[in-house]
Amino acid sequence: MKQAKLSLLLGIFLITGGTLKTVCAEPSKTLVLGLMPAVNIAPIVVAEAEGFFQQEGISLRISLFKNQMYRESALQAGTIDGTVSDLINAVNAVSNGFSLKVTSASEGVFGLVAAPKSKFPDASSWRNAPPGTKLKVGLLENSIVYYVTERMLELRGIRTSIIDLVSSPQLPARMEMLLAGKIDAACLPEPMISLALRSGATLVADTESLPYTPGVILFTEKALQTKPFLIKAFYRGYNRGIASLGKNPDRWKPLILEKAEFPPTAKEFSLPKFAPARVTRMEEYRDVTGWMRTKGLLSFIPPYNEVVDGTYVP
Repeated sequence: MKQAKLSLLLGIFLITGGTLKTVCAEPSKTLVLGLMPAVNIAPIVVAEAEGFFQQEGISLRISLFKNQMYRESALQAGTIDGTVSDLINAVNAVSNGFSLKVTSASEGVFGLVAAPKSKFPDASSWRNAPPGTKLKVGLLENSIVYYVTERMLELRGIRTSIIDLVSSPQLPARMEMLLAGKIDAACLPEPMISLALRSGATLVADTESLPYTPGVILFTEKALQTKPFLIKAFYRGYNRGIASLGKNPDRWKPLILEKAEFPPTAKEFSLPKFAPARVTRMEEYRDVTGWMRTKGLLSFIPPYNEVVDGTYVP
């Protein structure tokens, strides 16, 4: 009798392709994402509003963070499964022993904005600044905003040594210093770029001309092990959200404004042209980790496949 029961269970297991194991490994249908108020969360907001995640069989719970440090703490504590982040944060985490994987790239918009009434209001004035000129630039040190600022300047033939870095981790404080003229310029994400321009600031450069910005979506190793099918379903919903967003971006701006908790004055802002989720490419990885190495952020560069796992993207 015991042998018969064992044979029956084994038969069911083989017929269902191992779904007994799947049920044990992935009992929850809830995926928890920790997000920051930025335009790169737009496809998620749209997909959730359209019911795409629910249709794909998952319940998505979103926790919005205003402070990056709190989000990183939640990720390490396991209270969130994943987040929209950047490659620099991901590589730092892995090199410090925290297990996560970058599952796809993510678009974002950043701009280098000069203060109102600045003597250096555009790329030409920066490029032709007298030798030895230093401009106070509000940045987050050793971060994606520092990386994209240097790449934006290099693309326009501007020496990166012109930067006199003013560390400003808090975005509202960076914006306040810029508009008060306490710094010459700042690197900002949307919708803060549009807000600054309406307040008299001028655009020196933006990331629209860069081949990529190193934004990513990542998940903890625990989430990848226990919720692999939910993460694959998430990307199916995410891509459907991108398609819906692309048909009429302006229709969705009020909802993005609300869900991302942007200030009401930010109602006019730019969205990047979102493409379906793709894997972070090796060339991006090499460029970002090479930059990190020159800044002294890495004593060694983790192998690409220790940080990036593209098997979850459709």
